[in-house]
Amino acid sequence: MGATEWRTNYFTMLSGLFVLIAYVPSRNDLFDSKVFGTRIGYLHLTYIAVAAFGMCPTVHWISLHGGFSNPHVMKWLPKIFVLYGLIGFAFVFYASMIPERFAPGMFDVIGCSHQWWHSLILAAMIFWQRTGIELLSMLRSMPEFCKDAMPATNGSYHPF
Repeated sequence: MGATEWRTNYFTMLSGLFVLIAYVPSRNDLFDSKVFGTRIGYLHLTYIAVAAFGMCPTVHWISLHGGFSNPHVMKWLPKIFVLYGLIGFAFVFYASMIPERFAPGMFDVIGCSHQWWHSLILAAMIFWQRTGIELLSMLRSMPEFCKDAMPATNGSYHPF
C-alpha cells in the first residue's frame, strides 16, 4: 500500500473518530450511565477507545521500520510506552478517586484525584513535547537517517 492509500485510510479513520467524539457527548444518557456502579461511564470508555486507537499508528510505524530489530524502534518505542503509561496512570487516579477514597474530606482543596489527573496529563504532554524536540533534532542533524532507516518500500513511502 502506498503513501496515498495510507493517508486516505488514516483520514477516513480520523474522520470516523471525529464523528464519534462529537456525537457521544451530545447524548445526555451517556453521562449518567455508569459501568457496574463505578465512576467510569460509557463516555469514559469511548475516550479510552479513542486513546487506544493511537496504538494503530505506532504499530504501523514499527512495521514500516522493519520491526523490533530496528535500533530506531527500540530507542523510541519505550518513550511511547512512557507517554501511554502516564496517561493511563492519570486515568486510574481520576476513575478510582485516589486519594479521596482513603481519606474523605482531607483532599478537598489540594491533592484531589482531579488535580492528580491534571498534573499527570501535564507531565505526559511535557514529556511528549520534549521527546518530539529530541526526535526532530535527531532527524535534522542526520538528513540521511530517514532514507537509511527505512527498509526498501518500492519508493511508495516518502517521510519528508
